[in-house]
Amino acid sequence: MKDKPVEQRRPKKNKRKAALARALRKRGGQVLHEQRTGGFKFIDNKQKYVKAQDEAKKKEMKGQTL
Repeated sequence: MKDKPVEQRRPKKNKRKAALARALRKRGGQVLHEQRTGGFKFIDNKQKYVKAQDEAKKKEMKGQTL
């Protein structure tokens, strides 16, 4: 790894994560840092929307309409 010039080295993991987080924030997503695992959880707005729809369906199934 060290024998390659700096430009060709792969960026460090945290930098990649940060870049991913930045790109996601730009699209209006949310980035949650997981304390326990030390990982990242990325929530897309679309995902959130789908999740909300699913929960609404579940409530309807039970007979509890919003």
